[in-house]
Amino acid sequence: MSNFREELQKGAFVNFMGILGKMAGPGLLIMINQLYGTAIYGIYITGNLIIELSLAFLTSGFKSGSLIFVSKYVDDEDEHHKMYLSLANAFTWGLILGILVIVVIFFFSEPIFNSIYGTSYSERLIPLLYVMVFAIPMMAFEQVVISGSQGLKIMKYEAIINGGLRPVLFLLLATGFYFINSSAVGIGYGYMMAQLVVFGYSLYVFNKLFSWSGLWNAFKKFEVNTELIKFALPQNVNITLNKFITGIDILMLPALGASELLVGIYGTGSMIIREVRHIKLAFSGAFNPHIIRFYKDKDFKGLSEGFSLTANWIASLAIPVLLLLAVLNEDLLNWISSEPVSEAAFMLFLLPVPYIYCSFSLAGNIVTMTGHSMYALMNSILIATINVALNFLLIPKYGLAGAAMASSLATFSITILENIEARYLANAKLHFKTVYKPHLAGIISAMLVFLVFWFNLYGSDISERTIFAVAIVVTFAAIYIGLDYKLVRKRIRRYLNKK
Repeated sequence: MSNFREELQKGAFVNFMGILGKMAGPGLLIMINQLYGTAIYGIYITGNLIIELSLAFLTSGFKSGSLIFVSKYVDDEDEHHKMYLSLANAFTWGLILGILVIVVIFFFSEPIFNSIYGTSYSERLIPLLYVMVFAIPMMAFEQVVISGSQGLKIMKYEAIINGGLRPVLFLLLATGFYFINSSAVGIGYGYMMAQLVVFGYSLYVFNKLFSWSGLWNAFKKFEVNTELIKFALPQNVNITLNKFITGIDILMLPALGASELLVGIYGTGSMIIREVRHIKLAFSGAFNPHIIRFYKDKDFKGLSEGFSLTANWIASLAIPVLLLLAVLNEDLLNWISSEPVSEAAFMLFLLPVPYIYCSFSLAGNIVTMTGHSMYALMNSILIATINVALNFLLIPKYGLAGAAMASSLATFSITILENIEARYLANAKLHFKTVYKPHLAGIISAMLVFLVFWFNLYGSDISERTIFAVAIVVTFAAIYIGLDYKLVRKRIRRYLNKK
């Protein structure tokens, strides 16, 4: 377990360096809102979600499969041909399906989106899609390469691309294209050009880590890798539905009559809250290869301990960030949005989404990485159906808050299913004694926030609210450290010994 701790910490640290680079993501959010306007941001976020769903439907299963098969075969040189066969399959299917999506967007998007969103909204959305869709085949290649590098336990390339290169380029290029085309299409040009550079870098990564001749031999002797296909196709649908579950609120708001501006405001608040998910992604990306090895070795005790320890670390970092957002949500939304926002309560209803995701959804990684993609698919189909129904029920009645409530309920439901399945399919158990401390500290801190809000004690000035937010985080840290009395005692002894 000590080796596991060291490797996980090293991988997570590399990924966290990438998260620092992802600060360009919120920078992009601010830039689009302030430069292009919040209404155009509403168009962009709708189009971006459609592209992300298309990409997930095409490549997500092959992406996960690449990590699994590279991790499985890399240590045995006699089986390297199987590794390259899986990569060749992933590249081929990604390219074919990517071209298919381009054809669908160009020939069928107008009648589809006119019927869903109406002519006015679609007239601004469809030209954006015409530009962004060409990035899909390049992103399909890049994602397979990066997943393959993670199968080699090399995390830095994912951090470099997603944590620095892509968001920074997108930020700079989208800003530059504003002076050429100030509509949503200008954002699309920046998106496309940034991905072109990233694609070039992914070619370099493949050349450094893998063998072109090995890939070429796999293409010359090409055969369908049925094991990969059986895993990847249901996983494609599963990840697509997962993204659909988390993004259905944004897709359904304009379909149910919300204006571009309202969609932009909701999308801005949603992106602020959901940036917290990167904390979990930093650790889960480092944990995934270990899931495969624990399960392959039938080390279920090690898998459960690794599961619990990783979940504890994620929650310990995510919960204080969520406490900050609970206090400063309206201030952040008004700071970013180009339009004044008088009501940001919907953001409070979104807070359970990253809390549940960061605290307990590591079980979903275990279900997927242990090869149970059909179970993950059934989960997603069930929860997507429930989520659509919830949005139809809650958005007309409660507006933006209704959309947020639907997302939170859907996230809670799928996480419950994933944890049950991780326990009974992979024998992975979340140990209460390992994970309870950050949650207990968070509950106590959240109660203090609630009481201060209830009695209007937090102040009307942003500086007072900022001081209160910092005080709450310090309170969380003090409670958390106090609960870990062994750690406190150990550090006190170390201090006294130095004296």
